[in-house]
Amino acid sequence: MVDTMDPRGLDRWEARLRDAHRRRPQPHLGQEWQAGLMREIMLRANRARLEAQARGAAFSRLLLRFAGATALLAVAMGFYAQFYSPDLETQAAGLVLERPLEVTALEHWLGS
Repeated sequence: MVDTMDPRGLDRWEARLRDAHRRRPQPHLGQEWQAGLMREIMLRANRARLEAQARGAAFSRLLLRFAGATALLAVAMGFYAQFYSPDLETQAAGLVLERPLEVTALEHWLGS
């Protein structure tokens, strides 16, 4: 065990660790290994980018479908309000023209 209060003991352990680090064998990594490593990194980066693009494309298709359905629903509701509802524009114009400078209560709008 190392006595943390003894600076000579820590110095000896530090020297031993430094020597062990210097004596360890150094791996020989040549150009071929570096090229293979870079190739693997690029393949993984391309794969991740392609997966992200696929998720984005799926979201875009889904978004366009919902936007199209919402637009069709809005048009259908507009036609329904125009042709099958009681004269809403006449009622709204009457409310505005009766008291144009006054704040109209919500109960008045709902009760008419």
